[in-house]
Amino acid sequence: MTWRRLTATLLTACALMLALLALPGTALATVEELSLEELVSRATLIVRGTVIDTSAQWDADHSRIYTYVTLRPIEYVKGAARMSDLVFAVPGGTAGGLTLSVSDVPVFREGEETVVFLQDEYFQVVGWRQGKYTVEQGVVVETGESRESFTGEIRRVAERGEASSGGRGVGFHSLPRIADVGTYPDEATIRTQQVLVAPVISGIVPSSGPAHAAQMGSSDCAADSSGIIINGSDFGSIQGTSYVRFWREGSTYHNACVDSWSNTQIQARVPCDVSSGNVQIVTSSGVSNGVYFTVTYSYGGAKWPSGAYPEPMSEVYEVNENCADPAGELAALQAAANTWTGVSNSDFYFRYGGTTSTTGPIYNGLNEIMWVADTGGSIATCWIWSYPHTIDEFDIEFDDGHYLWGTDGGAGKMDVQNIATHELGHALGLLDLYGTVDADKTMYGFLA
Repeated sequence: MTWRRLTATLLTACALMLALLALPGTALATVEELSLEELVSRATLIVRGTVIDTSAQWDADHSRIYTYVTLRPIEYVKGAARMSDLVFAVPGGTAGGLTLSVSDVPVFREGEETVVFLQDEYFQVVGWRQGKYTVEQGVVVETGESRESFTGEIRRVAERGEASSGGRGVGFHSLPRIADVGTYPDEATIRTQQVLVAPVISGIVPSSGPAHAAQMGSSDCAADSSGIIINGSDFGSIQGTSYVRFWREGSTYHNACVDSWSNTQIQARVPCDVSSGNVQIVTSSGVSNGVYFTVTYSYGGAKWPSGAYPEPMSEVYEVNENCADPAGELAALQAAANTWTGVSNSDFYFRYGGTTSTTGPIYNGLNEIMWVADTGGSIATCWIWSYPHTIDEFDIEFDDGHYLWGTDGGAGKMDVQNIATHELGHALGLLDLYGTVDADKTMYGFLA
C-alpha cells in the first residue's frame, strides 16, 4: 500500500511541538465514538450520583495504579438499585510519588454530580470518557438539558431496546467488582437558584494556542501555557467562586488559571488536557455564551530524561509480535516510531530494542508494545508511568479480541501504523484532542 504521509508542523523550537503531525485525509485514533443508544445498550448499570471519594493505590503486584471512585447514588436510571454507595476502579492515578496516566480514561472529582454508565461485573465505564456525564446546577453539561430530561431519555432508550447489544464479557485486566459500601438517603434534595444576569463573552484574544500542563496527571496550567484575554460584560468585579472553563470531551471541562479578573475583562492561562471548543464563564448568575478557542496541541507536562543515545530518551522499546492478523506488524510499528523520530529539529529518537513476551501493561522498567484480548473498550491504549515532570516508562496495548488489524490499508481493519503513531504520541507526553477542528490531527482521540 501507499502510506499516507504525515506532515510535520513545527509549533515552537522545542521537540515537544510534535503534536500537529496531521494526516491529509482521515486520522485514525483509539476510541470508537458511541451514540447514547450504544452507551445505554452496553451498560448494565446507569447511576446518577455524587462522587464522595477518590483514592489511588497500587495493585497487589505493584505493577499498576488504580483510582477507586466512591459514588453515592441519587437514582438508578438502569439496573437494579442498591441501597449503598458504589465503589469502582479506573486505571491510573498517583501513588507513592509515581503517576500512571492512561489515555481515554474518565476523570472523577470529589463533590461532582455525575451520570455514569457502568458495565458489570468488573470495572468498565462504558466507552471510557464517553460513559461519564457531569451535572452542574441541575443541567447536564454535555447536552445542555436538565438532568430529569436526560435521565428520562435514557429510560426511553432502554425501554425501546433499539441499540444492538455491544457489551463484553471480558473484564478490564480483572479489576475489582463494583462494590456496595454503606447506605445513602432514599431521596435527594434539589435546590433551586435564582437566575440573575449571566455573563457575556464578546471575544477571546488570541483565538488559538497550545495547552501545557504544570505536571503529568494534572490539568493545572503551566507557566508557559497559552495566555488569553477574555473581553465581555457582567463577569463580576471579583472572581470569588466564578471560573473560566475549557471543553475537554463529552461532559468534561477543565478550569483556566485566572491571573486577573474584572467585570469586563479576564486574563487567564489555558488549562491542559483540553480540546478545541467553546470557552465559557460560570458565575453564580449563570453560564455565559461559548466562544471557540482552537487548541493547537496539548502537552501533559512531563518529558523523557536526558540520555546518551541521543537526548532525551536513552531507553529502547520492545514489541510482542503476537497480533493474530497481519504478519507485518513490527515493520508498521517501526514506521510509526520513525514518523516521530524523523521530525526536523527534534532531539528525540525512538529506538527499537527487540522482542518481548509481555502480554499486558505492567510497571517493570521496560517500554513494551503488545496485542491483548481486551483493552476494556478502547481500540488501543497507552499507559505512561511518570514522576511530576519526568516520564519513566510507557506500555502500549492494542485490542486483538474485538478488532481486525491490517498493514495493507484494507477495508474493515484497524491500521497498525496510523494508530501506533497516535499512541506513540502519548508516549512522548502528548494528549488527545476531540474538537471538530482537531479531526485531522494525529492526536485526535476518536476513530474517524
